[in-house]
Amino acid sequence: MNIFLMRSPFCYLNALEAKHYFDIPPERSIMIIFYENLNDIDMKHFKKIINKKHWKKIFYVPKNVSSSKEKNEIKNKFLRKIISFRPLQKIINILYYIRKLNTVISSINNAIDKIFLQSLYEYSSLHFVNTLKPKKIYNMDEGARILHISQVRRESNEKKYKFFEKEYFKKLACNYLFGYHVKDIREITYFTAYNLIVNKGDSIIQNKYIKIGEKISNNPRMPKTAFFFGTPAVEGRSMSKDIYFMYIEKAKTYLADYDFIYIPHRGESVKNINRLKNKLGIKIFNFSMPYEFRIYTGGPIPEVIASFSSSVLQNCYAIFGDEIKIISFYTKSKHVNKWAEKVYDYFKANSNTNFKVVDFISVKLSR
Repeated sequence: MNIFLMRSPFCYLNALEAKHYFDIPPERSIMIIFYENLNDIDMKHFKKIINKKHWKKIFYVPKNVSSSKEKNEIKNKFLRKIISFRPLQKIINILYYIRKLNTVISSINNAIDKIFLQSLYEYSSLHFVNTLKPKKIYNMDEGARILHISQVRRESNEKKYKFFEKEYFKKLACNYLFGYHVKDIREITYFTAYNLIVNKGDSIIQNKYIKIGEKISNNPRMPKTAFFFGTPAVEGRSMSKDIYFMYIEKAKTYLADYDFIYIPHRGESVKNINRLKNKLGIKIFNFSMPYEFRIYTGGPIPEVIASFSSSVLQNCYAIFGDEIKIISFYTKSKHVNKWAEKVYDYFKANSNTNFKVVDFISVKLSR
């Protein structure tokens, strides 16, 4: 049996690619989805893209301790009052969460061949790996976060936590007090679209999106069209609305020879999207699912795909190669966090004539 652990709709596409690459049939495939809220945007996307025929079983599990807490299950008011004491509440929540994880694990009776993770540093994923003991462990892409995972793994070099470090006591408590098995993974294989530098003992399998590639020959093409993929920078307060709008206007100016179409991120507010549309007079497309999956289901393919540091750029380059142009627009460092800078560094190091990084400083507005 093979287990796929995921929490984002985009990772579902990588799971399908992994199933295709390793020739894993539905009857040997179990998917476990970690959720924050059963009604959030990710779950809505999952419901649109999941094909139950691809899986023997599908489980839905809370993403973390806080999301698993269901106070209504405790009917006794006096008992509810007792466990509201914060330190005790934390312990009860952890035990309650582990019980939920173990309920899923106990229903998987087969020996496990492979486990595919979305993040090897999440305790819930580690618990599944250490309890089920698969023969092989793979880490799939969760966007550009895979760069951070590989870097942390290289820097730590799987170091042993010393007795005076906080993480040592945290893992010790999880393992021996709560039965939460979060031991570090010794060897991992990355199933990734990125060119990673990895630890000794780790390995890489390049995800070239072969399954998508087999399906896109008949997709409608949009010549002289540029898709610009947005980001929730305003909602996340890394940029002001005015700064963000200025950057989008500059991108539109740079791509003046193309029909400019803005693709909102699922985290962007409808209010800001409408403001952007009205102020800059740009077209808006909303695919209501990851664009990579929209391609898989016959979506349109433009001549240019652009964004800031979105992982859609690397993914589309892996899918299309030099068939289309990829552009990453670089913002001022004060408008991005350190992590985004690392993504830009990766893009710059791997850029070529068809995958360019354009500094916004070089783009002048006509007004």
